[in-house]
Amino acid sequence: MAETSKAVGYAVESAILKVTKIRQRNLLPAARQAAAEPDTGVKILKKSAYYVIRDCASLAAKYVALLAYAYLKDPLKQLKGKFTKEGIIDFVARSRDELHTKQLLTLIFADINKTAPPRDPRVTVKLDEGPQWEFDNSDGPYGDYNYDGYLTEEDYKLKDPEVNIEQTATIDMSNESAVVNKMVEIFM
Repeated sequence: MAETSKAVGYAVESAILKVTKIRQRNLLPAARQAAAEPDTGVKILKKSAYYVIRDCASLAAKYVALLAYAYLKDPLKQLKGKFTKEGIIDFVARSRDELHTKQLLTLIFADINKTAPPRDPRVTVKLDEGPQWEFDNSDGPYGDYNYDGYLTEEDYKLKDPEVNIEQTATIDMSNESAVVNKMVEIFM
């Protein structure tokens, strides 16, 4: 891990834990210590207890931020202004290697896409509606009903209108730059 990552490390998760009101928000420091040294402060009588404590603490350390995020009522609004660009860059980079970080990032983007789906610029599409017949029988009182049965090329015109639509785009989650930019746009 680079020096800048050590200085920033887990800033996004820490910000989430500061915003949430769940009791488990204070679990992270103890869970990290128990994951590293499961016998801290307790006497281990069975070897399996050591591994149970270590594994439970490891799970808690990895997933407490995900739990905290899930309890936020309006996470995008509540976390606005709480992240730094460096913290976001570190978070997105760690998501490549850490499954729990990738899961949290995926959950964050699920919320982003629900409230502010990414849009491509307007796209012009030609619709083929097929030929639309225009009869020029205006000289009679019944217009097109006075059709004599003979068609020429001037009797019909193809009308394929151009329609502008917005296409919903998806952010390529493997493009770290796009992911960071979107998070900066939403949270800063």
